[in-house]
Amino acid sequence: MSRLRQSGWPQLAEESKFNACCVLTCTLTHNAALTFMNELCQCFRSLTYKHCIRARCLRLNHLLMDLQLLTPKLYLPTLADIDFAALASQGIFYYCLDLDNTLAPRTGQHPLPQQAEALYKAREAGYIRAICLVSNIICGEARRQRVARFAAELDTPYYVAASFWERKPSPKPFRLAMQMMNSQPSNTACVGDQLFTDIVGGNKLGLYSILVKPMGDDHWTTRLTRRRCREKKVLQRLGLEHLSAD
Repeated sequence: MSRLRQSGWPQLAEESKFNACCVLTCTLTHNAALTFMNELCQCFRSLTYKHCIRARCLRLNHLLMDLQLLTPKLYLPTLADIDFAALASQGIFYYCLDLDNTLAPRTGQHPLPQQAEALYKAREAGYIRAICLVSNIICGEARRQRVARFAAELDTPYYVAASFWERKPSPKPFRLAMQMMNSQPSNTACVGDQLFTDIVGGNKLGLYSILVKPMGDDHWTTRLTRRRCREKKVLQRLGLEHLSAD
């Protein structure tokens, strides 16, 4: 800001200043842009431009909060790549697990052997005390039964088949899962393949969020809302796009 004041900035027309601000803030990180724009308000005489800058600050504040909710603690290729021993050393012993594209492809009828084996070994070693499947079923008894069957195959009595009005990213299914496991956010992790459902829902409650790469095709609702396209942009913003492309 001091360099701007020493330059020809004060002599610029208000509109030119505002346009320059818009360009500059696009090149900055969100935190730097927020600080920059808050200071910029002092450089404008016009209330109209002051209000525009302040409105942009508010939008950036919301975006920063959104990014915090969208940021996973870990981003790994698969659930089997989780270092359960390391997480246990941090006090994480309970897991809320997504089903589709995390434990098995969307149309799969059984957990993939690699995922099931990783969970079995971690439980045998004492790194996992309980797991609960948390899956959006929207509606349908057949889908609920599928979640129950996966839970039985993983030897856990706990599962949450979330209906349309209680689906992730609502924190409600995660709260219910923790009640079942008798756990707390501080010792619970959530694992899933979608930022806007699994990670946001877990982060709302302060769970240790782990994003994994999807195994296969998405449900038609995910494709319809172009959620993966938005995920890609967020991962780029977070500097994780190289992992998603591996």
